[in-house]
Amino acid sequence: MQNSRDFSRPSVNNSFSNDNSLNNSQNIVLNDNNAKKLFAESASTGLIKFSDGKVLIRSLGLLDRIGYAFITIGMITSVCILKNNQIDIEYSLPPLIIVIVIFVLGLLIVSVVKTYSVIDYKSKTIYTETQLKEYSIWKSGKTPIYSIIEISIDNRPTEASAQNIGKGYLIKSKANVQGQISKCESAVAALLKSGKIFYITEFSNDACMREAYKSFSAEIAKSFNINYKSNFDDYRLVVKKRGPKYYFDLENYTKVTSDSVLMSIARIVFGVIFILGAVYLLFYLIHNA
Repeated sequence: MQNSRDFSRPSVNNSFSNDNSLNNSQNIVLNDNNAKKLFAESASTGLIKFSDGKVLIRSLGLLDRIGYAFITIGMITSVCILKNNQIDIEYSLPPLIIVIVIFVLGLLIVSVVKTYSVIDYKSKTIYTETQLKEYSIWKSGKTPIYSIIEISIDNRPTEASAQNIGKGYLIKSKANVQGQISKCESAVAALLKSGKIFYITEFSNDACMREAYKSFSAEIAKSFNINYKSNFDDYRLVVKKRGPKYYFDLENYTKVTSDSVLMSIARIVFGVIFILGAVYLLFYLIHNA
């Protein structure tokens, strides 16, 4: 897969600049005949599906978060039980079995439930769809493509969440997989005419998903003749306005400020509280069953 840095990029500054070289020189009409060609680079990652009038890319949804949270709870709790040698096997075995069941349930959820960001080029809309195997079980509201004036990649520091811990555990546990967890999370972002940011995908620190998102964002911009803003890994998007027009600009999120430090601490604290709270609730239910 071509590295995202091969895309033409503007210099990073506070100017009103867009990478218009990625936009169409002709009015290309995305259809079933050219969809696979126009999205060939992101499709090479294996995270893209094509169906009648649609291009779907893997994202993350509520059920994904629940699945990874179950994996995290099961993993941490089982390790704590097994490391505590003072616990009698008669009392530790039942909760250990329950924890293993929770862990396996989490694995099952992330295996059979898939969330996609859908580009419906026939209805000219974008929405999120969750599928159980190949059956759709939930769809979000639809956002018209014509309401988008610019597309880019947004980045932020990786959050200390149950989802990221669980996903990171699965990635690192796979054989022959190195360096698949990135220092930041990325999502495909769209700037609406109203000046609001609409996230086409959820944030992910999975290196494969991040690379797919970088290609996918450029391919969407080209397919629908939308302005494209190049972005580096260390920069997050901010919305600015010049006259009546809104536009994306970049801000280095690695610059340490008191606000960013407090936010990082808050994310870690909430992540720990979630895990400990779930573990406490689990043992409370066991002892009061």
